[in-house]
Amino acid sequence: MIPSFFQTLGQILFPHHCHWCGHDIENRKVMLCFSCMRELPKTRFSSIANNPVEKIFNGRLHIHAATSAFYFSKGASLQKLIHELKYKENQAAGKYLGRLLGAEMLDSDRFQNIDMIVPMPMHKTKEKKRGYNQATCIGVGLSDVLGVPLKTDGIQKMKATETQTKKDRVARWLNTSDVFHVSDKHVFEHKRILLIDDVVTTGASLEACGSEILKSNGASLFLATIAVA
Repeated sequence: MIPSFFQTLGQILFPHHCHWCGHDIENRKVMLCFSCMRELPKTRFSSIANNPVEKIFNGRLHIHAATSAFYFSKGASLQKLIHELKYKENQAAGKYLGRLLGAEMLDSDRFQNIDMIVPMPMHKTKEKKRGYNQATCIGVGLSDVLGVPLKTDGIQKMKATETQTKKDRVARWLNTSDVFHVSDKHVFEHKRILLIDDVVTTGASLEACGSEILKSNGASLFLATIAVA
């Protein structure tokens, strides 16, 4: 009864609400209530070979497996969390989304024995301006769930590129070609690498970054994002 009393008191003094519907949530580690969580459009791709995310990279990038935890839809709770992560300095949202992605991947045997999680890098100027890399925030939560170390300095983005939002597939690829660099290819040699990002659309950025990683001798590549557009 005593812990329950203090939990109730804490919720009164420091309320914690669902980021979508606004209902009270006792568990401060989550950002969506049970009802809103249940409405998230899960893909189940983690357990499906040759899923739509993997088909994006057919003939473009040699990957062992790829997944996105959810379908992306405008005006939904998932979009709000991703928007808060990228533009509202809500790094906790990234860690939460990473934990959701990790929970989906734990149910699959297709992402076993990963050696390291590598977040999609940002150009240092853009990261300095934002103050953090949103993919790294996701990686922190994902690492906690999967128990796999996070590697944030293995690959760098050498050129600042324009936003990809309104570009078609060809323009996205041209915008990201020759912009990533692995300074020490020994870091990735004979390693099973999970490259992660927030959303995959055409896959141009993941393709460009993944291609550079695969130049390391014996490297194996896996991909995962929070959502697929």
